[in-house]
Amino acid sequence: MKTISYFKNQRVPFLVLVILLSLKVQAYSNTDLAITFSQPGDYSVTLAGQSVRQRGNIIHLYNLPAGRHAIQIEKLRYSNYGSYGSTITVLQNFIDLPVRASVAMRFHMGHLNTTAITMHAPKICGGGWGIPTHYDQPSFGPGTCGTLPYPLYAMQDQDFQSMLQAIANRSFESTKIQMAHSVIAQNSFSTYQALELLSVFNFESSRLEIAKAIYARLVDPQNAYKLYDAFTFESSISEFEQYIYNRI
Repeated sequence: MKTISYFKNQRVPFLVLVILLSLKVQAYSNTDLAITFSQPGDYSVTLAGQSVRQRGNIIHLYNLPAGRHAIQIEKLRYSNYGSYGSTITVLQNFIDLPVRASVAMRFHMGHLNTTAITMHAPKICGGGWGIPTHYDQPSFGPGTCGTLPYPLYAMQDQDFQSMLQAIANRSFESTKIQMAHSVIAQNSFSTYQALELLSVFNFESSRLEIAKAIYARLVDPQNAYKLYDAFTFESSISEFEQYIYNRI
């Protein structure tokens, strides 16, 4: 116990923290994605380190991490002789994937739209499944079970941008903080969105306070280290780093 206490009081090495965050979420955060194409063809989809090529009108990607990811869709063009020719990029964009879900999207006329999201809230029972404690899950005694109320998916971009503008328009820092806490308590966010929210605060102490508050509402907590970019001082990074470690 003394060794653990000593380690928790030290600054956590960056690489160690990233590994811990990744290990804590990978067991329950993976999402599956199915993209249907309005025009059948030979397509390739690159997303979150995966690249899948399939001929037809649907492509499946499995075990994708939650959060915001760049996506690229290419279509293979054939030569006049029927052999493979060059590829053309038909989409380069970003998409937000929810935690533990099956997502259906449709690609049509250069646009990728979500058509359905089926959430898969994990069932946990007394005895412990090693679920991260930073989601403030309830305690279940021996022989009892329930579902985990962790953040499921991030705010829609349009709603988030409206909220962000409303907070940014406030003149007083204290009002911004109050509004941010209210919104954070009722929504979930991607790390990308959290970083945008932190940017509207003028003071380092405010950014640190909101970063701590929003951490428990991230759909991709394995990327929380990216919030370090919001801070100017090394002391703030260290404090937030320790805060994350204490809640893993």
